[in-house]
Amino acid sequence: MVLFRKIPDTYLWQGKAVAGHAFEEVLTIFSGGLLNFSLQLFLKKSFLKAL
Repeated sequence: MVLFRKIPDTYLWQGKAVAGHAFEEVLTIFSGGLLNFSLQLFLKKSFLKAL
């Protein structure tokens, strides 16, 4: 616990900001991939129906 007190608040806030940004990036990539996957699935189904 003494170790945490030595770390300045600005450093902790920076860490939180970086972690938050990284999480947003992962979420964006994940949702984008999911959207792309569902779109491909939809196009495949539509293509098969067209045949």
